[in-house]
Amino acid sequence: MYTKLKQLIAATLSVFLLGTMSPTTAFAADHTSIKPTQNDSILLNTNNSEVGIELYNSEPVTIAKYQTASAWQSGRFYLKSDNSTLGEFKTVGEFTYDGTICNVTNCKNSVWNVADGWQVKNSASEKQVSPTFAKAVGVFELYKEGLFGNKLSSSATITVSCNQNGKTNREFNGDEATE
Repeated sequence: MYTKLKQLIAATLSVFLLGTMSPTTAFAADHTSIKPTQNDSILLNTNNSEVGIELYNSEPVTIAKYQTASAWQSGRFYLKSDNSTLGEFKTVGEFTYDGTICNVTNCKNSVWNVADGWQVKNSASEKQVSPTFAKAVGVFELYKEGLFGNKLSSSATITVSCNQNGKTNREFNGDEATE
């Protein structure tokens, strides 16, 4: 009985491994046809064959009042095979400044429009780099939900910064968009 059970498990694992080792070129999609979903958006090459990241370029970016500034950046994770959205995300940084110093007062992340079978985890942090430079940092991690636990598929980092004169800057995975 024990030997038959071992044989059954071995046969099941063999079939499973053969199924997952089959060539995937037949499933490859033409990614050149994917277009940004918004005007002036940027599609980033993530080196992930399945998941891409789109960075939204929306105006206005900076809202400045007397000695306060707020700037934001948003984007989405998408499935390269059909351009469907897997999750959208946004980081808002809020700052105070007076011409001599700058302080980060708040960092808020939001996540919405997450597709079934996927999960977006996020964390927000505030970094006072120097008396004249502050950052609000949002980190977003896209997970594919699975039977044996969730698997990290992609991640994105948004950094919104401000200087002592109220000038804001946005960085996204190293790509910059300055306002």
